[in-house]
Amino acid sequence: VWLSFTPPIQARKRGAIRVLIAIAPRMYGEALAYALAKNRPQAEVVRVEAGELDGQLDGFHPQLVVCNAATIQVKALAASWVVLSYEARGITASVYLQGRRSTVEDVQVADMVALMDEAERLSDASQGGG
Repeated sequence: VWLSFTPPIQARKRGAIRVLIAIAPRMYGEALAYALAKNRPQAEVVRVEAGELDGQLDGFHPQLVVCNAATIQVKALAASWVVLSYEARGITASVYLQGRRSTVEDVQVADMVALMDEAERLSDASQGGG
């Protein structure tokens, strides 16, 4: 039996960016969640199944969502999101950071960490903290 651990959403780290990851295949999501949490231990990174994404948005209030498709709920409730698509030349990230759109071809973990940092900076600035 395989068990998947997702930290309880109630356990909040004060002042830390909240990142919600809902990508398939599951291993990609788990690996990305691990890599982001390892690179930014202060961040609150939660991985959920793609079908659970919309249901987790309201209670978790992520500043960044990483998914395979930005749903209507993601666009309405998340300030920033990254949509990952798998192509023959690699993984492409379509990025939406508080109204700014960009694309990262052949995205790497370092790119995702930088996007998370930028989403956190923008979130802090929009809340008067930066």
